[in-house]
Amino acid sequence: MARATRSPARTATGGIALLATLVLTFSACGPTVVAPPANPVHARAVSTNPDDRTPHILDGQVYAVIDLGDRVIVGGEFTRVKRFNHPTVHARRGLFAYDKATGAIDTRFAPALDRGGVRDMVVSSDGRLVIGGSFQTVNGRPYVGLAKIDLTTGATDTGFQGTTNGWVNTMALRGERLFIGGTFTKVGATNRYRLAAVRATTGVVDPGFNVPVDLALRGAPNVWRLDATRNGSKLVITGNFTRVGYQPRAQVAIIDVGASSAQVSTWATTAYRGGVCSPNVDYYVKDVDIAPDDSFFAIVTTGAWGGGLATLCDTVARWEMGRTGGGQRQTWADWTGGDSLSAVAVTGPVIYAAGHQRWANNENAPRADAKGPGAVDRPGIAAYRSSDGSVLPFAPDRERGLQVGTMTPTDEGLWIGSDSSRIGGEWHPRLAFLPR
Repeated sequence: MARATRSPARTATGGIALLATLVLTFSACGPTVVAPPANPVHARAVSTNPDDRTPHILDGQVYAVIDLGDRVIVGGEFTRVKRFNHPTVHARRGLFAYDKATGAIDTRFAPALDRGGVRDMVVSSDGRLVIGGSFQTVNGRPYVGLAKIDLTTGATDTGFQGTTNGWVNTMALRGERLFIGGTFTKVGATNRYRLAAVRATTGVVDPGFNVPVDLALRGAPNVWRLDATRNGSKLVITGNFTRVGYQPRAQVAIIDVGASSAQVSTWATTAYRGGVCSPNVDYYVKDVDIAPDDSFFAIVTTGAWGGGLATLCDTVARWEMGRTGGGQRQTWADWTGGDSLSAVAVTGPVIYAAGHQRWANNENAPRADAKGPGAVDRPGIAAYRSSDGSVLPFAPDRERGLQVGTMTPTDEGLWIGSDSSRIGGEWHPRLAFLPR
């Protein structure tokens, strides 16, 4: 999931949801951080030449990035980081900050997570960082899955009440309402089944937002990625589920959100039903991102070759937001020919899809893991014209790895967090920035 963190913000996922640029305003109480509600618009694809100053993350996976202008906050499941041009290794479990101009690791900001790491994060209106992930304590205090910390020092906000009883995979912030999705069944003492809304400044549960997510395709249900429209009136969720708000929905659902209520939209599709992709994959929808103007959203999947063009396994697809009713079909789809996609970002005319792929436009593949007529080489990342799905010349040749945890667009370019080390012919382990 790409929001302006993976949730403005991916984003959504992972999380998850998607801050392109932060605007600082001032009051008697000090600075207030206001996040823009949507991805920026890029008229064309970003450069294929990565910025040279991104830090080296020496293990694990990056899932979330927040660009604060002068500083960058990076979240994921890793334990060691270093400045790009210095040998000193810093121990950082799941979260660190660095100076964008120099690449120096911020030694003041070192919050202590007990385990796991950060899957998504947003900046609330009071200028603090809300993190979601697979941790159980933060700075020695019991905060399971969700916590709030100081952006400068990393100190825990002890007044925040949003702790859960499971993982938080994805978030999206709209105004003061913070949507969260994951594996949890409680937020604080309130029952909320894998999807909830809380007040970002306090963590208090929104009483009017209660849409249970349950019944997995296989294994345990979860919400893996989500994104919201600019005004927060619609939420697109994806994950391991077959029922949302007690209505049948396979891996994708749209939630209609009012000022004091929420319900499942009539929008529904069977395109991502279970049993059509690899039986080794519990669920195969891996990320969602809504266009900057809210008119459509894009979804990427894993799943292996499955039934070829009869399924949406290993594809990127565009879906229209304004439609209602069952039997929805994608506007267009593009097949990799059997390689997984794990992250998607929409910047208006351009849709980026990244993951383990070797090819794009591979709908004529003769079999799984083969290049068919018309296919183009796009290792690790591809860009598409959003209107018709045609593949753009953008080809930075990213080391494929296993998955991309986030693509985060900003006004200045595109952040890519992953588990691999090379892009554009350069060494950028697990984090890269492609400028406009």
